[in-house]
Amino acid sequence: MSISARHAGTGIATPIRVLAGASAAAVIGTAVTIAGTATAHADAIETYTNEATGLRMDGSDGGVRTAPVSGTSSQRWSVHKWRDGTVQFRNMRTDQCLSHMGDLTYATSYPCFAGSDSRSVQQSWYIKHWNDGTIRFQNQNSQQCLDGSTAGRIFMRPCNSSEAQSWY
Repeated sequence: MSISARHAGTGIATPIRVLAGASAAAVIGTAVTIAGTATAHADAIETYTNEATGLRMDGSDGGVRTAPVSGTSSQRWSVHKWRDGTVQFRNMRTDQCLSHMGDLTYATSYPCFAGSDSRSVQQSWYIKHWNDGTIRFQNQNSQQCLDGSTAGRIFMRPCNSSEAQSWY
């Protein structure tokens, strides 16, 4: 779902993304409790644009980077919510997951790990919602955040409240 919000002090309307799975999961969870049977729901498909650069998160064959908006499947991400509240992002073109592997200073894509795999924390992300409607992605394993301040690679840096770490 796409909506608009105004940035404080600027009056500029900015499109924002709302993860559709969150409220749907609450409704489904209630239905499961009442009905007593499990109901599966589809993962949301989302795109993410960096607030500082206006470039989109792109998972083309060469890894993860920012690129001009193209509308291609490399810029669409299947968002799977884990029971611990973190999410995993699977690229719709490559079928690989957004990852922060070891000591790398940048985000990458890698074959997806199942939730039971101890390495899955490298592909699990906390979502921080800002008051202006943008979001920040923090890796569960490294505790660092996606930073799109430079065109090209998406770096992993200590989390802050900058526009470079804000996405919509």
